[in-house]
Amino acid sequence: KIKDSFLRGLLSTGAKVIDVGMAPIAVPALASFDNKTYSVCITASHNPPQYTGILPFYMGKSVRPQKVKEIYESKSFLTGKGSLKKKDYQTKYLLRITKGMKDLKFKVGVDAMGGSGTFASKLALNIVGAEPKLLHPSISMDFFGMTPEPSREHMVELSKFVVENHLDVGVQLDGDADRLDFTDEFGNFIDPVTSALMFIKYMKIKEAVINVSCPSIFKRFTSVKFVPVGRPNMEGAKFGFETSSHYYFGDYFPASDALLPMVLMLNVMKKSGKRMSELVKEMPKVYYEIVPIRMKDDNEINSAMNSAEKEMEKYGKVDRTDGVKVYFDNGSVLVRRSETEPLIRVFYEGVDEDSFLKMKELAYKIMPWK
Repeated sequence: KIKDSFLRGLLSTGAKVIDVGMAPIAVPALASFDNKTYSVCITASHNPPQYTGILPFYMGKSVRPQKVKEIYESKSFLTGKGSLKKKDYQTKYLLRITKGMKDLKFKVGVDAMGGSGTFASKLALNIVGAEPKLLHPSISMDFFGMTPEPSREHMVELSKFVVENHLDVGVQLDGDADRLDFTDEFGNFIDPVTSALMFIKYMKIKEAVINVSCPSIFKRFTSVKFVPVGRPNMEGAKFGFETSSHYYFGDYFPASDALLPMVLMLNVMKKSGKRMSELVKEMPKVYYEIVPIRMKDDNEINSAMNSAEKEMEKYGKVDRTDGVKVYFDNGSVLVRRSETEPLIRVFYEGVDEDSFLKMKELAYKIMPWK
C-alpha cells in the first residue's frame, strides 16, 4: 500500500519512474549512483514492519531528513503525467559486488530474517562459488515475527544452524540487507568491531571513517577519522564502519550494504587460508559496551543530556562531535541521543579489562541506568 501510494504521488509530478522490485537497499542506491539521479527505498530497516517508511537517495547517498523537510515546507511541487516501467537492477548489483571473486568454496549459513536479502544473498554466494544454506529460505512480510536486526541475542538460532550443518561461517542480515553480523564455524558470534578490524588488516585499508561510538582500538590498525553516527557521514568513504554493523566500501558505491562485506569476508578467508575462528584469534580482545537507556520524551532526553555534559566537564575536555564524549589515557565514555528512538546510548571502552571496568563505573556515575 505504501509503495502504491508513493508511486501515484511520483507519477502525479510527471516523473519517469523505474520500479526495480523487491531487492536489498543497495540496489536502488546503486541505481541512483550509476544514473546520477534520485531513488527511493521503501523499508522498515531493522525494525518491525509497522515502522515501514521511505528512504530517499541522491547519486547513491541518502538524503538527509532536513532536506526532505525543506522540500515539503517549500510547497513547490511539480505536476504532470509521469511514466512507469519495471527493470531488473539486482543483476547489475550482484555482478558489481562479486566482480573478481570466484572459487570461494565455503559453506555459508545465511539468516536474512525473511527480508529483501533472502534471495539475493543466495544468488551472490552462488556466483562466487560458495554453497549457501538458508535458515529462512523464503520472504516473510513480518520477518517471521522477529525484529530483523543482527545481534548476538538474535543469532542463537543461526549459531545452532551453523554447527548442526557443519558450515564454515554464518551471516545474519537485517530486513533491508544493509547490516550484517558473522559467526565462526563453531557458531560463535563475532563482534562487528572485530569483523571490521579483520577487513582493515587483510584488505590493507589505509584510512577508516568510523562513528564516535567506535572504540579507540581502530587507531592501532589504521588512520582513523571519527564522525557523527549516521549513514550520510559515512557514504563515499573508502572504508566506513558503524558499531551498528554498517559497512561502507566506497570503491564499489557509496551506500552501506550487507552482501558486499559477506562476499569480501569469504575472499579474506580464501586469501589468508584461515578459518573464521583463526582470523578472530588474531585480533586483539576489544573491551567496550553499549547501554541503551529508554526515555519518556524529548524533555527527559534533553535534561539527561545536559546533566551528562555537566558531569563530564569535571573530567576533562568534552568532545561534542556527536553527543558528549571524554577521552582518558586508558579509555573513553560517550553519551549520545538516538536519532531514531526515544533513548540515550552510553558507550564506554577500556584498553584492558581493568580499565574497562573503571570506565563502566564512571559511565554509570555520569548517566545511571537500571
